[in-house]
Amino acid sequence: MTTDRAGDCPQVTSLIGDCSAVQCIRTFVGGCVGTATLVDESCVCGNFTVGTCQKSCSGDIPLAGFYRWLNATCAYLPDWNGLPSDWHSVIDDLDVIPIGEINYASDYYGVPNYSSEIYVIPISYQFPACLMSQQCSQYTTDWYDCVFNSTEVYFATTGLTCNSGRGPSEEVPCGFDLYLDRSCACGSFADTIPASCQSECGSGINNTLYDLWLNRTCGGSHHFQALPANWTSSLQLVDNKTYVPTSKIQYPSCITGSDCYSDLNATQWNLTSVRCVLSGDDCSSTPTVVDIPQFLLLVQESELMPWAPVVEWNNSEAKIANVTSYSLIRPPCPSDGAKLGVFAAVNLVCTH
Repeated sequence: MTTDRAGDCPQVTSLIGDCSAVQCIRTFVGGCVGTATLVDESCVCGNFTVGTCQKSCSGDIPLAGFYRWLNATCAYLPDWNGLPSDWHSVIDDLDVIPIGEINYASDYYGVPNYSSEIYVIPISYQFPACLMSQQCSQYTTDWYDCVFNSTEVYFATTGLTCNSGRGPSEEVPCGFDLYLDRSCACGSFADTIPASCQSECGSGINNTLYDLWLNRTCGGSHHFQALPANWTSSLQLVDNKTYVPTSKIQYPSCITGSDCYSDLNATQWNLTSVRCVLSGDDCSSTPTVVDIPQFLLLVQESELMPWAPVVEWNNSEAKIANVTSYSLIRPPCPSDGAKLGVFAAVNLVCTH
């Protein structure tokens, strides 16, 4: 008898062979006229006791399926006690969500090749870009170990097999669906992201995209505690009262050709960041935006506008008041055109 990689579970196919024998199943006039290979279930079940296969069948879906099989195969045998008394609690605690489907590559004639599975996962459940780095490869590989197909999930949850259309009709019809076992993907596993991978997703827009993905995938699961209570406060979101996309900022020609342009442009780009336009629980886009209140403040303090204006900001609109109650500083933009250009540029940026 062989064991699996975990070393705590008999290899069922080998075990069945060890517990099988050819026996007569039909007689006629005292003689055997038909034989078959029969399995001694008491022999098979005797190898399974409470605690057997806990490592090999770790995870709620594999363990629930294993308990279902044991119950159907061995529970009726007298004096067999291979199931824990609370085995059904594993099934009651199952927490799975559909996350996609399985497609298959087809040959020239359109016949599917069932040995070549292609996972089709909607974008809302796909990994954020930061998890696609080499530093996160082990994390994503382990995550896919928490993904199961319809047959596995139906058997674990109902004890019935699933007819996927590739074999004889069975009890439960199903499609080629994929499910995520959230007790596996969203439990302690979600808290043990390697430090090298965490650095990829730990700041800026990457952290926002990662946290939103975690919330979509694991939010609502009682197994999940990886996000703090105030996690939404750290999301880098676009607030239209504070941020303006750089694509909407166009300076007038009197500025782009002046000696003020490089300073004004540098001030703008020092205050840019990539942020999320939130739609529901996902980002509809991630534009590069400018922090307008800070931009106005720095322009006012940097002498880019030589008449020293007062910039008023009330979070809904910007207003520039030409107040000159103190002496002017030597203008870094000496021409009248440049002066008006900076004024126009600031006004243009602030009224988008």
